Amino acid sequence: MNAVPAGVAFTGAYDLASSATATLGGVSAKVLFAGRVAPGLDQINILIPSIPDGDYPLVISVNGQVSQPDVFLSVGPGVNTSTPGIYNPIAKAHNSTVFLGDSISFSTQDYVNENWGSQTFIRSNAQVLKIGDAGVPGNTTAQMLARVEDVVALQPANCVLLGGTNDLGGDPFLTMANIDRMAKTLQQNGIRPILSLIPPRDGGFASVTAINAAIQEYAVSNGLPYLDFFSALADPATGNYLPQYSADGIHPSDVGAEVMAKKFLESARRFFMPVPSFLPTASHAERNILGANTLLHDLDGDGLADDWAITGGSGSLTFAPDADGVNWESITSDGSSFQIARQFIEPGPWSFSDGDRVAFVGRVKLSNPAQGGGSGTINVNIIQRGGVSTIWPLAGWTTNIDDDALYHEFTIPPDTLSVDIYVGVSGAGANIRIAQFGLYNLSR
Repeated sequence: MNAVPAGVAFTGAYDLASSATATLGGVSAKVLFAGRVAPGLDQINILIPSIPDGDYPLVISVNGQVSQPDVFLSVGPGVNTSTPGIYNPIAKAHNSTVFLGDSISFSTQDYVNENWGSQTFIRSNAQVLKIGDAGVPGNTTAQMLARVEDVVALQPANCVLLGGTNDLGGDPFLTMANIDRMAKTLQQNGIRPILSLIPPRDGGFASVTAINAAIQEYAVSNGLPYLDFFSALADPATGNYLPQYSADGIHPSDVGAEVMAKKFLESARRFFMPVPSFLPTASHAERNILGANTLLHDLDGDGLADDWAITGGSGSLTFAPDADGVNWESITSDGSSFQIARQFIEPGPWSFSDGDRVAFVGRVKLSNPAQGGGSGTINVNIIQRGGVSTIWPLAGWTTNIDDDALYHEFTIPPDTLSVDIYVGVSGAGANIRIAQFGLYNLSR
């Protein structure tokens, strides 16, 4: 294993110094990660090869040393599948995550980029599967502790604990007692706690440092992963936020939330299972309600995918394949709020009924020049008798997205008349690109 520098507490994950190999039933299995993830705990992640269901001997080799014999791994339904629209059920059980905290973890809508949990989900290609926001503005760790059973009820595999900012000025021993009780409650219910050092608070360097030192010591002593957000966001000279990472000296900005997400993925991603692709690759994929309208074709050559329409604003549209042959719809604003939509997806035997569980999936790229003034949005409107409810796979997103996958499940409410999908971009020169959209009925 690569050495941890002297005087530095162990955190994150470190690759083995020697490479590892694996076979499953004599078939080579790709090693995705091999290293130490906590004090005294080594982890090896492999990609299951294409083999029939059954029990297979697993052999790991590191630097000439071979794992003990008679270790078998069961390969069954769902392990090898990459069914379009279906988030691998084993990976879902392993990757589901709730973010418990205060206003720093609070989200006003489903996926907004000022929320660092949303940033983590988006930038992980949905590998870190956010199933709940449990951030409440103003909460102390005592109030978070009172809500930890709400997290348990969601049955996630992981819970990120980020609290203590609103405890500053109080008793740090009480803060740690609350964190200890939350962590133990989660562990007793089979949920992995991922602790977090709190971000800077301008003018509060001494008290922030004291709490963070206690959280770090607790995590190391108990073999728990933790995320060092303070070092990622703070000015080393002052201990305050670096100016670009916060507007008020307390909460992270959009860019600060992006930094937190990247720190999470750098430190903790290896706890999460790889996810086979759930994106559609062909028209009329099984259970895809969008059918041929998955942004795969532009038969009339007008630059807009078939059966989609411009619904507001102005700008430019292009429809073209990338180097892998995947077609992308590119939408660029001329300064107005430019929007396209796939509308009037109605209930029926081929689509959905009230109460069905549906998954929206897709790929997205967003380029916002200088990340100023523009944003990209993807929303799913559910038209009901008497009103409209909206799902936000991407809400007013301002920071750039290189190429990431979206996955959002929801339930069709009573009296639904249609489901409409809108994609928009605003701000001169801002561009959003989308591909491989699908709307999958998981109940059929």
